[in-house]
Amino acid sequence: MPKFEEISAKQLIILSEILSESSLRQIEFIRTKYLRQSINFSETITFLQELGLLEVRSNEIVPKPKYAALLEEMKKSRESDELIKKFIFHHLLIYKSPLTDYFDAFLSGFHLVNDRYEFTPSFSQRLEYSGVRNFLIGLGLLHIDSSETTYRIDESYPLIDVDFKTSSRMSPDEFLMVQRRREDIGRAAEFRILEYERTRLSKHPSLAEMVEHVAVENVTAGYDIRSYNDVLSENGSPIPRLIEVKAVSPWDYRFHWTRNEIETSRANRQNYYLYLLPVAGRNNFDIQGLRIIGDPYLNVYENKNEWIRAEELIAFALSQY
Repeated sequence: MPKFEEISAKQLIILSEILSESSLRQIEFIRTKYLRQSINFSETITFLQELGLLEVRSNEIVPKPKYAALLEEMKKSRESDELIKKFIFHHLLIYKSPLTDYFDAFLSGFHLVNDRYEFTPSFSQRLEYSGVRNFLIGLGLLHIDSSETTYRIDESYPLIDVDFKTSSRMSPDEFLMVQRRREDIGRAAEFRILEYERTRLSKHPSLAEMVEHVAVENVTAGYDIRSYNDVLSENGSPIPRLIEVKAVSPWDYRFHWTRNEIETSRANRQNYYLYLLPVAGRNNFDIQGLRIIGDPYLNVYENKNEWIRAEELIAFALSQY
C-alpha cells in the first residue's frame, strides 16, 4: 500500500517552492534547504518520481516538462499553493503510476450525488484509506461532513477530470447526470466566450452586434459562435471567425472534437478557431488561461508533436448493407 501517511500537501508545496526558486538543484543542496522547513524529504522525492514529475540524475533533481512548467508558473502566481494542490490531484487522476491501483480503488467509492462526488466508506474502508483521505484533505480537495461518515470532493475543483476518471464505473443514471453537467458547463463556456468576443470587438460596435450564438439554433453547424476578426478584408467586408468553444481541464486542455467539427474546421481552415477555456470550478472559468487556436485542423488535428490524439469512438455497420 502506498505510504500516503508520509506525504502531505505542505511537504509538496515546500519542495516545489524551493525548486521553483533555486537555479542550483543538486540533491544535497535541495535536501538541506527542505529539511529546515519540513520532514520526509526522501519520501516526498519518491512520491514525485512515482508520479513521473521528476527524476534524479547524477545527484541532481531534474523536473519533467509538465512539472517544470508548473514551477515556472509558480514564480508569477500569487496562489502558488493552490496551483500545486490542484496540479498534484489532477496528476494522480490521469497518470499511470505505482499509486494508480490504490488511488483508483479509493476513487471507485465515490458517486455523483446532487452534482458532487461523495463516498460513504465502511469502517474497514475508513481504516484502509485513511492515508489517502488525509492527504487529499490536506490538499483542500476532500472534505468530511459533520457526522464524519461521508467524504466529498470540493466543489471548487474542475470535476471534468473526475468525470473522465470515473466514467467506466458509472451507473446509467450517473452517466446521464454527468452528460447533463458537461452540457451545462459547455453552454456556460459558450456564454463566457460570447461576452469575451463582444468585448474584443468593442471598438467595432457594428461587428460586436453581429456576433451570433449559432449553437442555440443549429447544433449541426460544426461550431458554436460566429464572430469576426477586428480587421476588414481588402474589399472592406467583415472577415468571419467560426468559433468552436471547449471547456477544458486547466492542466492538459483535454477536449473532445466531433467528426463534424473536424470536417468543418478542415473546410473553413483560416476562418475556423478553437477556443479552449479552462474550467476553474463550479460556473467559473479561467479566462486568462484561454487558448485561441486558428486553423486547428493544421495546428491541432495534424500537429502530432504538440497534441496527443486518442480515438475514443469506433463506428460499425453491417457489412451486407
